[in-house]
Amino acid sequence: ADGSPGACFGRNGIGLKAGYKKYATGMGREGGIVQYILLAPTPILKASEMRTLKIRNWEVPAVLLWVSLLAFGILIPWLGFYADDWPYLYTVHAFGPQGLNDFISWQRPFSAWVLVASAWLFGQSIWAYHVFILVLRWLDAVLLFWLAQKIWPGMIKQADWIAMILAIYPAFKQQTIPFEYLPHFVALAFLFLSFITMIEAVRGPRLRVPLFVISLILSLGIFIIEYFAGLELLRPVLLGIVLYAQSPDLKRLLRR
Repeated sequence: ADGSPGACFGRNGIGLKAGYKKYATGMGREGGIVQYILLAPTPILKASEMRTLKIRNWEVPAVLLWVSLLAFGILIPWLGFYADDWPYLYTVHAFGPQGLNDFISWQRPFSAWVLVASAWLFGQSIWAYHVFILVLRWLDAVLLFWLAQKIWPGMIKQADWIAMILAIYPAFKQQTIPFEYLPHFVALAFLFLSFITMIEAVRGPRLRVPLFVISLILSLGIFIIEYFAGLELLRPVLLGIVLYAQSPDLKRLLRR
């Protein structure tokens, strides 16, 4: 292209509005939402050239991190402590990190372990807690992408969508309350890892027993916070999907 408007948006190129539509719909078979975000702002490339560009699995975590930083990270320098973070912070200030154990262990003892460990690491640093919970949210999104790839191998578009929605889900409006929600994101990471190791145990007989044991241990993460206990109902569903993919015969599946 020679850089002229005709070259960029004429016969050999694509207009900005049309380009966004084409990337969002036609490109989905090859790249998914990650490719849409990365490629939509570059209308100077021909549509035929755009279709040849693909996103690799290992690039997804970097894109999720970049999107998370744009959505939440850039605001961290202007954030403070809010809502129920203040009682936790006062407890740390007055009694030290171990005071959190007395403050919350009577109700959620495993949550207390997470909060005590975080307080030992970060003390009363505002920005450290905000950075840490953002990293945990990004990690959860990466683990969910990994889990989706384990359930539906090769279906990168669906995995992209699922992980991206978790990373920037707009209905959760309490990202700015980091101390209180640390146990939630830790428990979710344990749950996703438990599902992943369970699927690996089913598919790989070589380390089946150790992986099942690890999956069982990780499943105890639901005791950190009770919010995600209902997601355990997905375990037999995911197990059935994986087993059916290996053995479509219903009778053989039931025997397994």
